[in-house]
Amino acid sequence: MAKTLRGDFPGRVVFHADRGAQYTSEQIHKVTKRLGVDQSMGRTGVCWDNAMAESFWSTLKNEFYHRFTWPTRAEAKQGVAREKSPTPRKPYNTNKKPALPAVGREPSQRMGDSA
Repeated sequence: MAKTLRGDFPGRVVFHADRGAQYTSEQIHKVTKRLGVDQSMGRTGVCWDNAMAESFWSTLKNEFYHRFTWPTRAEAKQGVAREKSPTPRKPYNTNKKPALPAVGREPSQRMGDSA
């Protein structure tokens, strides 16, 4: 997907996955070789080898992919690309006034009551 969206890779790319059938297939091997992508797989039965990749895929599937209906494969790819692209974050509000200390005020004043 990165190759399709960006047109090129910014250097060495490693595709790290578990040993599932979809990742060990001859088709995936041919595609990664054609694109110049190195394949990496964890050792059998050692979950820590692949923890970061598994965490990423779990989050992507559970918090995004399974929450929508995708009429076509192309729409699913575009949706995932939009979801995972970097988005600017709101800057921290440095102009916000800090809360006044509660010491020396009546309970009604501390709670914001005017009565």
